[in-house]
Amino acid sequence: MNELPAAPPILCRSLSMSFDAEVVLDRLDLTVPAGRITTLVGSSGAGKSTLVKHILGLRSPDKGSVMIGDCDVWAASEAELLSVRRNLSALHSSTTVFDGSIYASLSLRENLLRSEERRVGKEGRLWGAPEP
Repeated sequence: MNELPAAPPILCRSLSMSFDAEVVLDRLDLTVPAGRITTLVGSSGAGKSTLVKHILGLRSPDKGSVMIGDCDVWAASEAELLSVRRNLSALHSSTTVFDGSIYASLSLRENLLRSEERRVGKEGRLWGAPEP
């Protein structure tokens, strides 16, 4: 059986990024241990997508560094970066469980409870679950 290689740790150090005069990331330090699934949660414009783009090497920071395993994302060749990206997955914000414009006023807990209510029908079955 073919085993996938272990996912590397991700280290962001003093990551900073501004758009015009608006600071989006300000000396962000983040460590994602090897093999962990990590979720970024925050309000619109908080920098979640910008951070993911920096990690994937799609946007360069004003300052700071991103290391994926032994690979410095901003010093890596295209081939090195492609090799590292093959071990990563990112689910972009356009794919969400619920429409943020509908539930923007609710807390994360309230949103998750609403999502569960929508997922389970009045018969108590999950959507798409086969008939008993």
